[in-house]
Amino acid sequence: MGDGDSEFKILHGKNNIILVAPHGNMKKPRDDEWTAELTTKMQEKLGCYAVINDLYRRPRFKDKCFDFDKKICNLNHIDEYEKTPLYEQFVGQLKQFKNEITGRGEIPYIFHIHGASSAKFKKACKEVYPKKPEDVCILIGTGRGVLPKTKDESLTASPEIVNQLIDFFNVEKLISYSTNNEEYTAKKAHNLNQLFRMRYPDDKVVSFQLEIRKKDYRDNEENAKIAAVKIAAAIGKLTGVVPIIEGEVVKAEEKLPFDTQKVNEAVQHILETFQTAVAMALIDVGNHLIETFFGGDYESASNPRNINVNTSIMQIQKQLRHEIGSPSQSWVYDAIKVSAYSRMFEDENFQTFGNLSISQRVKIAYYKGSMEEKKQIAQLSYDNKWSVRDLSKEIKTREFGKKPVQEQLVYLLASPKEFMEACEQNKFQKDLQGLEAEHQNKIKADADKEAKKIGKQIEKLERLKKQYEKLGK
Repeated sequence: MGDGDSEFKILHGKNNIILVAPHGNMKKPRDDEWTAELTTKMQEKLGCYAVINDLYRRPRFKDKCFDFDKKICNLNHIDEYEKTPLYEQFVGQLKQFKNEITGRGEIPYIFHIHGASSAKFKKACKEVYPKKPEDVCILIGTGRGVLPKTKDESLTASPEIVNQLIDFFNVEKLISYSTNNEEYTAKKAHNLNQLFRMRYPDDKVVSFQLEIRKKDYRDNEENAKIAAVKIAAAIGKLTGVVPIIEGEVVKAEEKLPFDTQKVNEAVQHILETFQTAVAMALIDVGNHLIETFFGGDYESASNPRNINVNTSIMQIQKQLRHEIGSPSQSWVYDAIKVSAYSRMFEDENFQTFGNLSISQRVKIAYYKGSMEEKKQIAQLSYDNKWSVRDLSKEIKTREFGKKPVQEQLVYLLASPKEFMEACEQNKFQKDLQGLEAEHQNKIKADADKEAKKIGKQIEKLERLKKQYEKLGK
């Protein structure tokens, strides 16, 4: 599909950032005001990819979910247009850009740009910053919150990366918070932010939904462009992309040469220094909290229930939420958990845990396994030089295997790719036969519902196909 065939603004890039503006319509009734202009300006500054909708508006009141003639479509709600030509134009373009980036061996960072100004937004801001909710500029959605079917989260970015982005926003004087508010968390399968988690799973992709306040940031074109420069600067710091300075064009032949070996050595030094500093801070804070509020009982502090009911820790979290630049709630929990297991492993003379990166230690601390199982997976990670992604995959596989068979099958039903793999290996059918009749019937009823739903989708596609064939003759 060429760019000329698209009804959307398609902007090509040369780095690993993709910007998406699904609600950029400015004709009355307007959607997320000035987000198309804001995203365009960000793309200019970052030289990145972008897919911008400034034509279709979201349905309202008695509107149809999709009306091609009236240009009505909620492009953030994938289910509403996946059987229409717009799907290939919009989602297909995102897939193409993502594949270009991964094809170069880079990690894609996707930012879905939205605008918010309703009472719901104010309520969500109050949840994260009750001291001055009106000061919150951006809420960050990454799929936080448990999904009803799977009972798991579908995170589109790790807490560590989210915290980094928040820090960079703060540097630009943009007070930002991660949200698990139902309206903005972007956790449901139809949400565009979940495109490369639930629809086309790709663990390499890092994705955010940014809800940008209207007042001072999107209330006119000038403010939108000023906000775009600040947001672009923060995103540039997170991804390592240097924003373009207006009026300054540097030709390739004018760029100064660099020593690749020295650059690589400097990068390694920075990473090692940073990891060491973070690890020391985490352990130091964790030890202090355990000694002060758990009476030095490290085993007790390793139990999440004991952390959650500790009123002192809860009060610390509450006060820290009101301080700009303070660590996140998850960071404080990580400090307690990692410090607890560090001491427990030391007491058992198991040194490997301390040799892992701090991110790996956090993963193992939260792994729902016994001490022996934690030791085993720590040793495997160390011996095989696993990345954090490799370790996460192994933990996910092990924890999934521990779930009751019925829960596993329910999860697989909601995950077409994994469902097909399980069926091809005859595992699904075999596990189903081992369940009690009551549970078998429930799974079969759910499968029947899915089959009927797919059947209806096929019928719609067949009708659509015939219409295209008529036009093609």
